[in-house]
Amino acid sequence: MHKPGDSPRQLLTQDGGASWRELNSYSRPDDKFPCDVHQVLLLPSTPETVFMSTGVGLYKSVDAGETWERLTGADFRFAYPDHLALSPDERSLFMVGAKNEPGEWRRTHIAESGVVRSRDGGHDWTLCRGLDISPGANIEAMTIAAYPGGYTLFVGDTEGMVNASDDGGDNWVFVADVLASVSKGDHAKAPRGSTRYVALV
Repeated sequence: MHKPGDSPRQLLTQDGGASWRELNSYSRPDDKFPCDVHQVLLLPSTPETVFMSTGVGLYKSVDAGETWERLTGADFRFAYPDHLALSPDERSLFMVGAKNEPGEWRRTHIAESGVVRSRDGGHDWTLCRGLDISPGANIEAMTIAAYPGGYTLFVGDTEGMVNASDDGGDNWVFVADVLASVSKGDHAKAPRGSTRYVALV
């Protein structure tokens, strides 16, 4: 039974929700944050291909979650990957994350958050430069708005800043800074010391 404060788990149903089975073959006994699932993203053209960000890294499955390959290691730029987004043509996979986990950036007030892009299914990543994010802010939201001929990528952070890119993360435009902290849980307390958030669901 999932309780408040428990880490999210990844579950599979094959009977319309009548029964569920946990898919936890990715978890290792020595993981710093066991079974800490952040986001799950299915490839629309091939639903058996699943990407999953967790508190210890990014994983990929090509068999609907039965087995997993960890795509990021200890040397990856983000120790704490979070949100995922896929371009409408499925050519670009985006991920946001922070250099350290929330406990560390609460202590240091430095998250070093950013956006990375992969064009080979999550194996190689490029940092999307030109995004003006304060070192103490963490990106807590990312979404894509698709339209005929293109798409816009939006990110929001714990300082209430929203930035957008119309060219796949190569260039960014500042959109707004009048929002409350865009945050999930109490993450906003770390960089801002504020209790005023826009909660994410």
